[in-house]
Amino acid sequence: MPDNLTLENATLLKLCLATFGSDVKGFYPRASGIVIDRLFAHDFRWEHRYPSAHASMPWFSVWNDSEEKSKCTGLYIAAHDADATFKEQEFYVDTKTNTVSILLIYPAENCGSSDSIVTANIIQTGAWRIPVQKIAILLFANSSKHKIDNRLEVDLEELGFDPAKIAIVRYNADRTEVKLPIFSKSLKFNPEEVFVLKIKSLSDQ
Repeated sequence: MPDNLTLENATLLKLCLATFGSDVKGFYPRASGIVIDRLFAHDFRWEHRYPSAHASMPWFSVWNDSEEKSKCTGLYIAAHDADATFKEQEFYVDTKTNTVSILLIYPAENCGSSDSIVTANIIQTGAWRIPVQKIAILLFANSSKHKIDNRLEVDLEELGFDPAKIAIVRYNADRTEVKLPIFSKSLKFNPEEVFVLKIKSLSDQ
């Protein structure tokens, strides 16, 4: 970086979602967590630094709580952060565009100097379920410069999948695809690695 420039922060996650149903709810981590029942009923904005009493967890959720299970869908997004790294968190709803935005902003180390960087021992995760297509999408991003071994605590049956009748494809950042023979809860992350797992039900095939 040039000597006359410095890095103040980096937005390692910025997500904007359009509404996907008539009964959409949202969760944001104020205190022990707050659920908004009618998410798009009015404009809303929440911004706080984690960790603090106003931002106790680095995760958010948006979902459609339909009585018909085939129409239920939702998104979970989080930073699995054992070091509780400082980050600015934002969650806001815009009724004009019918969108909800989620941001995680990390301050840079050595801010004010030309060698400022952003790094954290964090695995950022996301999950998206599409019941009509019988698909679940799991997103992972290792924000650190270290290899990390982790365990994925996911119950496929709770998500509506028969573990014996699924197809799993891993999508890497270089756009390569790998079909996986089994669903493994043990995951290994290379430094600064990003990948997606797509799980599809084969029950009706």
